[in-house]
Amino acid sequence: MGQKTNRQLIYIAACLMAAAVLVNFERAPGVQSDRAGLSEVFMRVGPWTAVNETEMQDTIVTSLDLDDYLFRSYRNGIAVVSLYVGYYYTADKVGAAHSPLVCFPGQGWEISPPKAVSVKTDENPVNAERILIQKGKHREAILYWFQAYDRTSPGTFHQKLNNFWAKIRSKPEDNAFVRVSVTIREDDVEGATASAESFIKAFYPVFLDYVTGHDKS
Repeated sequence: MGQKTNRQLIYIAACLMAAAVLVNFERAPGVQSDRAGLSEVFMRVGPWTAVNETEMQDTIVTSLDLDDYLFRSYRNGIAVVSLYVGYYYTADKVGAAHSPLVCFPGQGWEISPPKAVSVKTDENPVNAERILIQKGKHREAILYWFQAYDRTSPGTFHQKLNNFWAKIRSKPEDNAFVRVSVTIREDDVEGATASAESFIKAFYPVFLDYVTGHDKS
């Protein structure tokens, strides 16, 4: 059993070393996208209508090394969600996004231990994590994941492995961090989570097409 585990660890380490070599020697600096920006594409997401957009300060955009981003709220009936997407065109920026497990406590929020969730969509399921955050009396349910081309993961370790797999398949290097937040009202955590999952089910097929649609291979 121990030898099998060691072999698995050695295999993973070898994959990561190979990925690092590929990133360092096949990097495409200054890549520009000729696609429409996220802000233009996602004005509406199924039954969800855009209601508010947040423009981030240039210093934050620079610190996150973003190529594109979207920070917008959507409404469907009485349900409201907040969507943040940090988008990157090249593999050398995998890991540039700040983990919510570090970011929110640094801003004074209390957070719950992360819970793995899998949201079924018309495409592949979204492998995400849910955390609950609180500051004073304000509480939110947050579902987030890391995208590497056509695959999702709840953390950057598997995002790097997914990015390496995309390289093996000669796929583009597009990667992203996606976060969906919903205010918890009257302690209804499951209701807030259901709203987030409902939005993801409508959003992800369109987002996946955006990420992979420019691939001509």
